Amino acid sequence: MDGTIVYLVPPEKRAFGAGNSVFVGANGSESVQTNSDLPPSVNNFAYHISLETPADGNHSGPTHSGYSEAQYQSLAWLIARTGVPPERVTTHAAIDRSGERSDPRSFDMAKFTAMLQRF
Repeated sequence: MDGTIVYLVPPEKRAFGAGNSVFVGANGSESVQTNSDLPPSVNNFAYHISLETPADGNHSGPTHSGYSEAQYQSLAWLIARTGVPPERVTTHAAIDRSGERSDPRSFDMAKFTAMLQRF
């Protein structure tokens, strides 16, 4: 929760974190299907970033106490360094087509966007 950045999958490698997913943006719906037995996903072009969930979020409820200032700061710094345009930043819940994802719970997109604009 202190904002430390840990790379589990290097940015140039493919992470399998999005499942049945579609990104909808200025270019319309975007996804890639690499296996005909599985639904399409954004895994081939997504940069997956996860935030550590606070201790009170260890349940399946819709909310928790939220993320720390340091987490928002580190996330904004990291996204600014990737060169990904702000309009292409989204959440797991927004791209999920399975109806199973609600993360990141309690994420304040307005707060994050304001921090991102400062970089």
